[in-house]
Amino acid sequence: MMTLTWICLTALSVWAFTRARAAARISRLRSEMARLHEEACREIERCRDETARARATAAQISRDAESWAAGHRQGRDDVFAMVPLFAEARDRLANPTEGRQPDGSRPMPEEPLPPGTVSGSPRQG
Repeated sequence: MMTLTWICLTALSVWAFTRARAAARISRLRSEMARLHEEACREIERCRDETARARATAAQISRDAESWAAGHRQGRDDVFAMVPLFAEARDRLANPTEGRQPDGSRPMPEEPLPPGTVSGSPRQG
């Protein structure tokens, strides 16, 4: 009977020791899981913030690209509108007409200079 008591006491103590070790291990694993969960939550929040910043940057780049494209179109249209003027100026410089205005009319005659002026400036005397 004594042997049976010792066997039961040994089994009970081994069971209690094993249960205590398992409880400690489970506690460590739970705290590790909680730490990892907090770390994952922080990482997710960081990623969300980064995504929001990236979306804001992408929206700004899109607005800038649209603005640049509109400015480019306006500038191109302005240049296209000025090409005939450039061509006309080039033609006038290459082939000056005999005193004609750009619309083909003759210029108005100049008024006679008042006495005492030379080419529009008063004489120094």
